[in-house]
Amino acid sequence: MLSLLVAGAIEWTTRIDGPWLVHEGTARLSWTEQEPHDCVDAMVGDYHYLWCQTASELQSLPVQVPRRFRIYEVRNDFTGNDLTSLLADWGQAGSIWDINQDGTVDGSDLGHLLARWAVD
Repeated sequence: MLSLLVAGAIEWTTRIDGPWLVHEGTARLSWTEQEPHDCVDAMVGDYHYLWCQTASELQSLPVQVPRRFRIYEVRNDFTGNDLTSLLADWGQAGSIWDINQDGTVDGSDLGHLLARWAVD
C-alpha cells in the first residue's frame, strides 16, 4: 500500500513496512511580513498534527520552510502472513517485528499483533 495525500501545505506518502504504517512527508510553513507566524494542521493516519512556527528575525520575508517528518504507526489489520513473519524473527534483536521496541521479538510483540488481528 502506498498512497500520496496532499492537504494544503502538507503532503505525505503512507506505506506498509512490516507491522508499521510509515507516514513520510513534508509540511511547508510560509511567512510574509504581514503573516510572520504559520501553522500546518493535518490528520496523518489516526493522529492529528499541528506544526507551528514564527519566522526568525534573521530571515528575509517572504519565505517558505519545509519540515520533513516520518511517523510510525502500528497497523490494526494483522493477518496470518504477519504472524508467520513475526514468528520467523522470534528472539531476534533489531527486527522490524519488535513492535514494542524493547529490543527483542517476543511474547509481548505477539500480544500486540494478536490484539490488532484483522476481523472480517
